[in-house]
Amino acid sequence: MNENNEKLKSLYEELFQIEVLGTTVEVAIETALKQSGLNKDEVSIKVLSEGSPGLFGLSGDKPAKILFAPKYERKDLWLKFFVTKLINLIFSEQEQSFVEVEIKNNLVHLTIDVKEEVYTKLLKTDKNDLYDSIVLVLEILLKRIDDKLNLVLDIRKF
Repeated sequence: MNENNEKLKSLYEELFQIEVLGTTVEVAIETALKQSGLNKDEVSIKVLSEGSPGLFGLSGDKPAKILFAPKYERKDLWLKFFVTKLINLIFSEQEQSFVEVEIKNNLVHLTIDVKEEVYTKLLKTDKNDLYDSIVLVLEILLKRIDDKLNLVLDIRKF
């Protein structure tokens, strides 16, 4: 494996693989899917621990644990996962957002649909500091994935 592939794999493991706990493996998977904005066929899931049931089969004495990540070969899913997590982190997981990513000819077309309140916070401030910060973080991430990629960002309200 060459140095660039090693760096990319390290980046993937660092930013895109997360451990998720749940009372059962199924609950952990559903939690991760909900938080990530991805579908089950778009992710890799490794069961780290099945967990163990509690007394009388009630909530687990030891939680189930999974390793969850977007599929390695799909950089568009890396970005969708990252942006969804970023929006959830900044605003709260109660805020619903939809992220679409298309990579074509070294252009990453990233569309984020958010509620009006989030849209206003992102784009209607005097200085757009939050928007500029998000763009900067995304551009840095893109350069770490592939230095030829350029960002086209569209934030829309629904």
